[in-house]
Amino acid sequence: MASRGLDPSGTSKTTGSPVFAKGPAELARETLQNRRSRPVISSKAANGLSTVLMVVLVAQWIIIGVWGTAPTISEWHRYVQPLVWIPDWVWLVGILPLGVVGITLGIRSRRSGCLKAGFSILAMAVPFVVLSVSVWQREWKPGVSADSTSASRIIFLNASDPPRENAGGIIDAVEALDADLVVIVNPGWIAPAWRQRVAAGALNPSDGRSGSAATPWVIRWMTPILVASRGQTVKLRTVIRRGGIKAVRISLPEELSVSLGMSQVMVVDLPSDWHRSRTGIVKELGVAIQSDMDRRGEGVDLVLGDFNLTPRTRALASLLPGMHDLFVTGGIGWGATWPRENPVIRIDFALGGDMLGPTSVETFNPGTGGHRGLILEVKAPAEAEASR
Repeated sequence: MASRGLDPSGTSKTTGSPVFAKGPAELARETLQNRRSRPVISSKAANGLSTVLMVVLVAQWIIIGVWGTAPTISEWHRYVQPLVWIPDWVWLVGILPLGVVGITLGIRSRRSGCLKAGFSILAMAVPFVVLSVSVWQREWKPGVSADSTSASRIIFLNASDPPRENAGGIIDAVEALDADLVVIVNPGWIAPAWRQRVAAGALNPSDGRSGSAATPWVIRWMTPILVASRGQTVKLRTVIRRGGIKAVRISLPEELSVSLGMSQVMVVDLPSDWHRSRTGIVKELGVAIQSDMDRRGEGVDLVLGDFNLTPRTRALASLLPGMHDLFVTGGIGWGATWPRENPVIRIDFALGGDMLGPTSVETFNPGTGGHRGLILEVKAPAEAEASR
């Protein structure tokens, strides 16, 4: 007869036995329900996640803080100017890894019951929204198409002084855009090559073209600005040419002025030396333009140029009162203009006033040179249309 103190195998059933060390619930087989009822993350791990989350959050907001103050900081000294040359899309890409890590940690912390996790996730999302809106405003307008109905076209390009063998290709690219007015800075061999082409066309008239394409170009050239217009002569006047700062006023003839809804265009080419104060350069340019306007008693409707500035440069907004960046209000597609092959920065601008009609701005590739050009579709203001 088996002893009451022994189990069937002969082992003593004492309180120290492994069988009696565990209760029925502890000996129960682990089920999915049991696993789900357990805490996903221990309190110690949750505290660790919260700490890492806070570090990532602070780092992200430091970056967004530097971005927000960059336009002001860049004016302190020329050596910190490169801060404002960093495009908004680069800042956005820069905070992307931090955001992904932070949101992932925030979700895990939320599962562990961390009350601050929801706030942290929201705080992580705010910089993405701010930078995404800034990119959309200043650098990239996806899904927008041009409405060229009753619109006139202006082309601007910094041709970077092309050699003779490249001039013909640029002229072909520009002529294919069928513009009313073409403005080219640093034209190099484009000016003599285009004049020769116009002269040859005059000796061998119409080859079947009709409309504006059949109207011969009139080429005006005042170094470093070339202006081509259809059948009408513009007037050029140097406003400033000093220390690498160049600006020329273009006075349009009456017919072209009515077509474009403007009469005075300013063309600018600023130096690219980043060691020089951009604020000082723009201020000197602004003084020269204002002096010219006071002397002539006539303002400016449109400013085109290679400013060698970026959209967030504060000095750009203060160049002329009432002038604003036309890409912000009417940009189409990717707005960067430099370098031409894979443009990452928008340094070529079209500035217009409130009296200018609705204007769209997009870029084109001339096939050679350092910059992409600008295509402006200008509609006459509504009151001008009504008076016709």
